[in-house]
Amino acid sequence: MTSIIYPFGYPVVSHEESFDLSILYLHNSTDATDGIIVHNRYEPLEFNASKLELPYFRLGRSIDIVDLQNGELINYKGVGADATLPMQIHPWKWFEEKGGKYIQSHEKQLSAKVWGALTESESQDEFANDCYASAGLKCSALLKFNVFPKELTEKIISIEGGEFTYPASQLKRKLDKTNIRFNMPEAKLVSRAIDQAALAEIDAQFISAQIGYASVGKTFFIIGGLDKNRYIDGSFTDNGNCAILKYNHKTTQFMIKKLVTTSADIFSSTQRNYYLSYLSELTGHDFFRTAFPKSLDEQLRDYAHQNKNL
Repeated sequence: MTSIIYPFGYPVVSHEESFDLSILYLHNSTDATDGIIVHNRYEPLEFNASKLELPYFRLGRSIDIVDLQNGELINYKGVGADATLPMQIHPWKWFEEKGGKYIQSHEKQLSAKVWGALTESESQDEFANDCYASAGLKCSALLKFNVFPKELTEKIISIEGGEFTYPASQLKRKLDKTNIRFNMPEAKLVSRAIDQAALAEIDAQFISAQIGYASVGKTFFIIGGLDKNRYIDGSFTDNGNCAILKYNHKTTQFMIKKLVTTSADIFSSTQRNYYLSYLSELTGHDFFRTAFPKSLDEQLRDYAHQNKNL
């Protein structure tokens, strides 16, 4: 079960029940947000660790922690993902869900991955990817990543067997105001807390960036769904899921439509009208009748013809 709390004056979703999680402190730190978080079955006996007792929310292989002492909302990516065990980290197996159960996938991993965690190279790639920043878009701040220490990898191996094919790591990010993503059911429940004008300004910047990229034959693309990679305060997340591609008109059209409909649909009619009115004013395109106005379509097609990319 989850509940919505307001620790910093903005809605945050948190689990009501607790999980058996441990914080493994690194570099002799005692800061609850400076360490690696894993299920306590993986806690090395010789390691400085403590039970996690802060409000938190689990999603996939990530966990969001409400750090009340420092007034921060911190995301840890790579804490383990449910499979044959809850919050499992496996050195070499990959899993898939069938009939409500997780089984080992017979498909070999298509890329260098560790079940439930990130490889060191995945964390490095996310830090190196600056496409959100280059588009002028607010994104979860990347703080650091930690490679699993020897004691932790040995403990995981002692339980799961085998060896790590790739070094495992965990990524730490600071969220801005909320951890509620547009695709979550909680989003509509807290829509009154969303600043329509602020969201319209961010969306106008996204559209402006798409126009700018189109003028040089490029498309800004978010892998895995825009609504899954964005919080209701308008900020984006998962740097590794955005990319700058060769211009494709249908892809650019899809991204802008998804952006506008995702934002507009979360609001009541009055809020929606204000959002669309302000977005239209900011962009110079009429978004009241359609999520992809003809004037914008023509502008992008002109750029595409100039760059011979249509």
